[in-house]
Amino acid sequence: MRKEEILERIEETLKNWDDVVRKHEGEIRKFMREEELRELKALETASNMWIK
Repeated sequence: MRKEEILERIEETLKNWDDVVRKHEGEIRKFMREEELRELKALETASNMWIK
């Protein structure tokens, strides 16, 4: 597998993860402490920066 193919798969996985987080954010918010939610937002921001 070429480096470009691996990077494309990683990028697609991160996009899918962002979609899942957005779809279930309301439920996640109910069950997570505020600190955990901030960490999740930081991860989402970092993944978005990495994709761009």
